[in-house]
Parts: sequence; C-alpha cells; structure tokens
Amino acid sequence: MSDSHAARNDGDKLYIGPAGSYIASDGDDLIFYDATNAAEKTLSETLTTAIASPVVIDLADDAGPGLSVTNPDVTGDTNAVEIIPSGAGAGIAITPQETDTQAVLVTTVASGAVSLLDFDLTTGAGWIGADGEGAIRLTSDGTNAHANASLINIIKTGETVAAMDGSCLRIDDASTGGATAGYAVSINASGALEALHVDAGTVVVDETVQALGGIITVNAETDIADPPTQANMDTAFGAGAAANDGMLGVINDAGAGTNVWLCVNTNGAWYYAAKLTIGA
Repeated sequence: MSDSHAARNDGDKLYIGPAGSYIASDGDDLIFYDATNAAEKTLSETLTTAIASPVVIDLADDAGPGLSVTNPDVTGDTNAVEIIPSGAGAGIAITPQETDTQAVLVTTVASGAVSLLDFDLTTGAGWIGADGEGAIRLTSDGTNAHANASLINIIKTGETVAAMDGSCLRIDDASTGGATAGYAVSINASGALEALHVDAGTVVVDETVQALGGIITVNAETDIADPPTQANMDTAFGAGAAANDGMLGVINDAGAGTNVWLCVNTNGAWYYAAKLTIGA
C-alpha cells in the first residue's frame, strides 16, 4: 500500500490510482476511486472486449448495499450518477426477486423542497410519444389481492396550506393549438368498475358540467307527509343548513312510486316543487 493512500486510512479491496493498482488484504470498499486527486481525475479505462457485464456484484445474504455513492457537492449541481444509454435497452433494469422486495426507494431529506423524481421531457422537440405509449406507463395483469391495492397509491397526512390547489394530485395542461376535442384526463373503466369514486369531500367544478349520459341525483325512499315538511326533507337529504345551495333531490314516499317530490336546497333550507306525475 502506498504512503499517499495509507494516509487516507482506507482499506479498499481494489485501488486504482496514480500510486498504482493493488488489492488490499482487508477493507470495506470493493473499488476505491478518489476524484479529489487531480491525477486520478484523468484516469480512464476503455473496455474493448465483448463481455456480458463489465461489473458484476454478487452479494452474500444481508451483506449491505451492493453499491453506495455519496456526492458531497453541496455548492454545485453535479449528478452523483449519470447513465447515458442508447439503443432499445433501458438505462436501468430492475427485477425484484422476492414478493416484499421494493424496486426503488426514495427517502427525502428533512424539509425537502424540490422534486424527488423529475422527468424533463422538453429536450429538442420534446417527448412526442406514440400510440399506446406514455412517458410513464404502468401495466399489470395480476388479480388484486386486496380491495385497497392500487397501481398508484397516494397517502398524505401532513397539514395543507390555505387554498391548497391539489395537495395530492395536480394536472395542469397548458397545451396550445392542435385538436380541440382532447382531454387532460381520460378514464375508460370496463366491467363492473366505476370510473371515479369520491368517498368524502365536496366536489367543486368551476366549469360547466356536460353529462351526455344524464345525471343521477339523490333518490330518497322514506315516509313523508303530503306535501313534505322541512323535517321530512332533512331526513331524506340531510339538514338544509348543512347541504349545499342548489342541491337537488328526489323523495319517493315510502318507496311506493305514488307520491314523488322534486326538492332543492337554497339559503339553508329545503324547498319542494309540485308532486311529480308518472308518465303514461
């Protein structure tokens, strides 16, 4: 071991640098490359032999990380790892071997304020896609093992700031030109699945709602007076003061289909229209 390297107090399995190359008898690191040494910054090696993998790391059980990269560049903007692939292959291919193995784990720093995953699709003409392709694509043919198993699961427990506009998901499509019949979001649910389920919370739509298939509102089947009282309508739809102004509902007296009333909420109270008449 050279004196210059010994001064670093490292015990590397393999050292490549200006002092030569050697294999140490004991140590923590498999390969040591010191980029802070000016002479080592120019060190490079070109692989000219057609081999399957230039580097293979085969660890024993519970042996710790196979590769650890620490980039102390707190003042600049260099990347800790850069991968520049070409051809049809992937830059990184990850194949978990156990049912509880995570493919990627990202842990934020305290008070993190930048994107943890940032996809820049603006280079040149930008990402243009192809039929059936997405910049991010998830495909699955497995049968879900739990009712709460989702391809994308967002769980947020922190507090939101005032007037938060999309604390869990925000879609901002500022496309210009092109077709005018497109959608920022498209849902195509088949079989017994519903397209969208809002379990709690008020749904606010600032634009006109166009329902080509019709709108289904609250249909309450309960015993009421003729005509219905405030108490009847509170029972059917909820207290008037708690309901939203403009809410519509239908009361079917005792579910008999004989006395049916159309009701609307406004100014904290319920109003009813004339008794509806069944069509001939």
